[in-house]
Amino acid sequence: MVEAVKPLPMVRSSSGHFIPWNRQSIINSLLKETKLATMFFGVRPMMEEEAESIALEVEEKIRNMDLKFVSGPLIREIVNTVLLEKGSINPLYRIYRNVYTRVGTPVYDAYEIDIGKGFEAKENANLQPNAETSHKKKADKTSKEEYLLLMPIDLADAHLKGEIHIHDLEYFGTRPFCMSSDNVLVARVGGSVRLATVGDLFSHLNYESSGGFEVANYDGVEVLTPEGFVRVVKVSRKKSNSIIRITTERGFMVELTEEHRIPLADGRLVEAKMVKPGDRLKVISTLSYDEISPKTSEVNGVTVTSELARLVGYFIA
Repeated sequence: MVEAVKPLPMVRSSSGHFIPWNRQSIINSLLKETKLATMFFGVRPMMEEEAESIALEVEEKIRNMDLKFVSGPLIREIVNTVLLEKGSINPLYRIYRNVYTRVGTPVYDAYEIDIGKGFEAKENANLQPNAETSHKKKADKTSKEEYLLLMPIDLADAHLKGEIHIHDLEYFGTRPFCMSSDNVLVARVGGSVRLATVGDLFSHLNYESSGGFEVANYDGVEVLTPEGFVRVVKVSRKKSNSIIRITTERGFMVELTEEHRIPLADGRLVEAKMVKPGDRLKVISTLSYDEISPKTSEVNGVTVTSELARLVGYFIA
């Protein structure tokens, strides 16, 4: 007796057309998109036999659903389900799932953003309640999801748990960090290396307004990074209405904008303007001076002067 095999449904493409089921499309998609696993996590992309095995499992699941047609997003969700199942055995598949999944927002969440509720409704007092703000928040939500999925898993978990805070996460992949004007950089100007604040280096530029920021092109300075000196080509800045200074009982001090979020010891993440005397901040454990003070002024044949120590200290900080 020959058992009939259920036919696979038609696929509705993103353009709205119905096309025949094509297993090879899943295979090709997996082979192409898991290359991001190499770019961001340093692991190999999926091999063709692995992709074909997953495509076969997806076909079986869809056959059992008995649907008349399926969409591309539904197929992707089922592929990610299979990747998660395999990830419990092989951690490599968890990474594949991270780079293969979709980012975005459910319709209900998008609607709440439109009416001034939901995602980061009270996050930034500088944003006005208008259509442009709704558009920005939807884009921000998508960008934040993307960068959390593409960064090392332990780093993303630390941010989500409040152990660290990645400021302006939505710009992490294109413009990672912002700095206050008094931050000190190791800069090379005209061939001369010196310590200078952000304000000293860039406050004199001619800025033009662009998307809520002031932007200026620049070609006169290099700054020290872990990869060496890198030329600065563009600077953007945004004025803050007010700055809050928080001082701890140990004498540590930090200056922040009102809406900058601060991790508290009880696990909450609150805006700086909500911090009050008596709150306990979550900080990285520190060592005593005796534990970290050097026992010698020479390291690997290099004499450590106070100037060199200060330079290295600024770079590490």
